[in-house]
Amino acid sequence: LGYRLNLKDPKTFNEKLNWMKLYDRNPLYTTLSDKYRVKEYVEKKIGPGYVNRLYAVYKSADEIEWDRLPVEYVIKTNHGAGMILYNDGNRKLDRDEAIRKLNRWMRQNFYQKGREWQYKNIEPRIIIEEKIIPETDYGVRDYKFYCFNGEPEMFYVNIDRYNNQTQLFLDMDWKPLEMRSEHLPRATKPINKPKDFPEMVEIARTLAKGLRFCRLDLYNEGKILFGEFTFTPLRGFKKFIPGEYDLYLGNLLNIAS
Repeated sequence: LGYRLNLKDPKTFNEKLNWMKLYDRNPLYTTLSDKYRVKEYVEKKIGPGYVNRLYAVYKSADEIEWDRLPVEYVIKTNHGAGMILYNDGNRKLDRDEAIRKLNRWMRQNFYQKGREWQYKNIEPRIIIEEKIIPETDYGVRDYKFYCFNGEPEMFYVNIDRYNNQTQLFLDMDWKPLEMRSEHLPRATKPINKPKDFPEMVEIARTLAKGLRFCRLDLYNEGKILFGEFTFTPLRGFKKFIPGEYDLYLGNLLNIAS
């Protein structure tokens, strides 16, 4: 981050996220970070129709019934981040390589990578889901709401995520903010506001209720779909440009109670 973390009296967003990694042991975080178990939680909170279709769940890649899967699908593990494979219908997935990767991922405990406590006690599963089809040539748009004490305060949109990924931070009135993450350039393409954006905000508010902080991810390609909960973005080491936003977001995150 370029500065020494003060975990005795944290002020910045990243300091407080690292404080949470050490001291916030809300057992609900484990359920919400489990990409399999969270589906049931979301349906209970906001009703059916907002969770991506689930084709199958397995404990081992050797159990996968490949020939029963549709032409396009997504395979991921439930107990971490970035462990995902695609079969897009144009290029067949190398099954032997996929099995090797999945079984390697299943042996990992994601907690050991960055001490994100919410992942420590998740029982690993392989889940196979419906692939989301983008409506535009931007690719699948990912709306990531930063929620503090149950209230969405800002969000960003990822576009062109499989090509030349960029992102745009906006306030809740859809006004672009002059900020970005260090690892991604700021989007220059115009991003149209979805007509059902108020519903997206209300979903984020409902799902974030009672939580000190979460980043609540939603998709909207003609239909609103839940993405995931994230409690410690980039393990609490996400650099913002300009750096003042680290303190701005830190002021919104209350760890006193």
